Amino acid sequence: MKPNHTPTYVHKDSNHPKYVLKNILVAVNRRLQMKKSSSLQYPPYQEALKRSGYDHQLVYEPTIPQSRRKNKPRKIVWFNPPFSSNVQTNIGARFLSLIDKHFPHGHPLHKVINRNNVKMSYRCMPNLKQKINMHNKKVRSQDQPMDPPGCNCTGGIQECPLNGRCQTEKVIYKAEVISEGLENETYTGVTSQTFKKRFYGHSSSFSNRDSTTSTTLSSYIWDLKDSNCDFDIRWSVIDRGKPFDPVTRKCNLCTLEKYHIIFQPEGASLNKRSELFSTCRHRLKDLLCNI
Repeated sequence: MKPNHTPTYVHKDSNHPKYVLKNILVAVNRRLQMKKSSSLQYPPYQEALKRSGYDHQLVYEPTIPQSRRKNKPRKIVWFNPPFSSNVQTNIGARFLSLIDKHFPHGHPLHKVINRNNVKMSYRCMPNLKQKINMHNKKVRSQDQPMDPPGCNCTGGIQECPLNGRCQTEKVIYKAEVISEGLENETYTGVTSQTFKKRFYGHSSSFSNRDSTTSTTLSSYIWDLKDSNCDFDIRWSVIDRGKPFDPVTRKCNLCTLEKYHIIFQPEGASLNKRSELFSTCRHRLKDLLCNI
């Protein structure tokens, strides 16, 4: 323990799942045993548990090493609903019962979706301190005027795809393809960088045949080119959001994209249904291998 450090644990009556509160006692006791701490080092931790409402007594019990059986690893899909003690419905039991009901034995997808490879675990919601900090940060950001996103197009606003706002970051955008003799098609996309950089990516896929299948929009554009149809693409920003946060492990940007695809299908006629189940691409930049 560092000097002048006071350990603090989650209170017994906090809004956390029961297994989280139960494992706090086990984890503290196990940590002290791994450090082979003497009884003289127990009082600070014991007092911290008492302040948090626990009556557990820390006791040093040397563990006997046991040989563990190596299990074959399998791919697990986790369902992590938010936990709240105010909710009386057993979300876990309802979720598992739905799996048993819709994917029974003999179903073509039973080998993929069953209780052995689909698990459920609650996730904790932000505490009161985090909510206050987020609110204060939002209020302070509104008080400080921010310069509107500009444009670096050489031809000015006339050639800018977003009418002088191509430097806007963290956006959900829509592309409307207008062609003669055909119905207008739309595509909804997302980018955590500036729209101009994503626009360059789309433009490259429109001119390079090797990138035909990079997006459904590029595939449709190449179909129009092969049919010698004239077309025009109009770009617009429909929403903005915060990308992946390694602290909360949530990506509001990807969530907003899926929301617009589901509830505004008229703006995503070219999007595939499989895009709703794709993983977040913005979390890769926060991996240690990329730092």
